[in-house]
Amino acid sequence: MCGICGIVGFPPGPGREALVASMSSALSHRGPDADASWADRDAALGFRRLAIIDLEGGRQPMTSEDGSLHLILNGEIYNHRDLRRELESRGRTLRTRSDVEPVLHLVEEEGPEGLSRLQGMFALAVWNSRERSLLVARDRHGKKPLVYWSSGSRFAFASEIQSLVRIPEVGRDIDQESIAEYLAAGVVPAPRTMFRSVRKLPPGHWALFRGGKLEIRAISAPPPAATFSDRELALGWVRRQVTRAVEARLESDVPLGAFLSGGIDSTIIVGLMAGKRPKPIPTFSATFEDPQVDESAAASAVARRFETDHHEFRITPDAAELLPKLVRHFGEPFADPAAIPTWELARRTREHVKTVLSGDGGDECFGGYLRYRAIRLLARLRRFPSSLRWLALLAPITSRYRARARSLIGQSGLPLGELYAEMLAPIDRLTRRKLFPGPDAPPEEFEGSDPVAAACARDVRRYLPDDLLVKTDIATMAHGLEVRCPFVDSALVAGSAAIPGRWKIEGRTTKAILRDAFRDLLPPEVARGRKRGFGVPLEAWLRGPLRALRDDHLRDRSSRLRGVLDPAEVDRLLREHDQGADHGRAIWTLMVFESWKRWLDRKDTGLHMVK
Repeated sequence: MCGICGIVGFPPGPGREALVASMSSALSHRGPDADASWADRDAALGFRRLAIIDLEGGRQPMTSEDGSLHLILNGEIYNHRDLRRELESRGRTLRTRSDVEPVLHLVEEEGPEGLSRLQGMFALAVWNSRERSLLVARDRHGKKPLVYWSSGSRFAFASEIQSLVRIPEVGRDIDQESIAEYLAAGVVPAPRTMFRSVRKLPPGHWALFRGGKLEIRAISAPPPAATFSDRELALGWVRRQVTRAVEARLESDVPLGAFLSGGIDSTIIVGLMAGKRPKPIPTFSATFEDPQVDESAAASAVARRFETDHHEFRITPDAAELLPKLVRHFGEPFADPAAIPTWELARRTREHVKTVLSGDGGDECFGGYLRYRAIRLLARLRRFPSSLRWLALLAPITSRYRARARSLIGQSGLPLGELYAEMLAPIDRLTRRKLFPGPDAPPEEFEGSDPVAAACARDVRRYLPDDLLVKTDIATMAHGLEVRCPFVDSALVAGSAAIPGRWKIEGRTTKAILRDAFRDLLPPEVARGRKRGFGVPLEAWLRGPLRALRDDHLRDRSSRLRGVLDPAEVDRLLREHDQGADHGRAIWTLMVFESWKRWLDRKDTGLHMVK
């Protein structure tokens, strides 16, 4: 894991050197082990290293034997040994044990097409001094970030926005459509950022900048797998592929552990690790006072079952004071409240190990969210006249979700893709239009007749790379902690899409096929446990310990003078929340946006708000 940055088309000299040094400095948290740079007359690259594999030989930038290619890479390549053997069989001589060096030779031989053969997580850049071109690329599922800016003959890229905006020429205008998308999703989906001139390279894409022109293309992907028709065959496939994906991520020259939430995914990972690691596995959990979100009992049961070296860290409302730090590291509004416990868990975990495995991706691949059950039910309700759909409210729905259910049933005539997007939205459509009268986020239609499979596919394509993986990368790399996600394995993700939704959600059971494939590894506390997710008790926090912070951000005079959000609608949300309604996600989304605007207004950022 590392931080990478670079510029093309800036005149050489002390000014350019200072600029790249400043960009690299903004990424020092991502790579505390080494700082390096390289430059010629047209390009300059900056690199911060977090050393995990081949601690001595894996230094970057790496240069090809003929001196024409210069590579920097952030990530891990899990099939590097296979690539190494293949390259050596063709007469190539590799000088290090690093997982990065085979990538350099692969790009030298096959160009951008060679990227399709990489299995792992990566964001990379290759400067070709002979062709005067820069190639940048990002892994298929967007595990590692890369943002860029282009203007005329100049181009710049970085692992994080806070590095890119060190360049004075980078425009600071705010993208109005991004505000709408943020209010609808709680994040700014790729390829946009909140800055009009800054873009994210989409997951699974490469870009080539040459002669002032930018070409962006998708990394070629294998054809989709045929749908499984036999459940027993699918069970065996799940067992083999998940096991393989975990084993591929155990290589490390530094201490390695695992995040353990007490859920299905992290339990399976820890159970598989326990059979492969000689010493007790270090495991790490976040705990909460609120039993609605706390999974410490299940996590402790797993730790006892597999005799891990277990550590628990309590997350309190004081952690929300991290908001300014979170905003700076994300570089744009990011309203997933799980960033708070992820940040704190990473900070404390880094005191013990340098890299961990995480269960991210399991829910999206195997149907782990309760909303998958809900979208299946709503799809069935659409067969009935609207006057009869309200009978669904007679089902046993807890009071916490009844208002949300009533709203969704009222919108059940919408296209299924739009309806699903509303299920994920932190702020409902009517409120969004009142808060920010402008273009709403564009809807995305579902594909196919299986609503569970379509929802999983949509989340793999959007929610996973735009939200979960961004959260994990930024919050953990802020502390120099590498996270590996076996469930975000390309072959595993592709194959899981071929499993019918009815095998993922069976009755009221989520992740049914994954549970059955690893029944022997699941303690009763996990097998019977309900899905809690990895969040914080926002509803209570925003009425109690975070109320002063909330009002400071949303009722502040300078906030209202900016005129971006309608103050009357903000006041309504606050008032109703204090009276018992749960507007926690909506209020947090607005607080993060206001905190980001304050970061923009600070003189030391060099940024400003443009209406």
